[in-house]
Amino acid sequence: MTLGHWKVDEQSNEITAIPELLKLLGLNGCIVTIDAIGCQTEIAQLIVEQEADYVLALKGNKGGEGVKKPMWTSRSECSPGLQ
Repeated sequence: MTLGHWKVDEQSNEITAIPELLKLLGLNGCIVTIDAIGCQTEIAQLIVEQEADYVLALKGNKGGEGVKKPMWTSRSECSPGLQ
């Protein structure tokens, strides 16, 4: 289910648009899923600050892997090294 859609400006990208969209949603108690483009410290922290949990995809960038790997982190375990 998609709860929000945000058009990205020509001079911008998804990384700057995702936080703006998240600020519009009431996320308390929800689980937010975002693909690898959203795997950013600022985005994870914003979700945690709204008392929600998240599932972010990590993209394997080594060798021929290139497979997205799911990663689960609860709001009590927000990883500051996530980038």
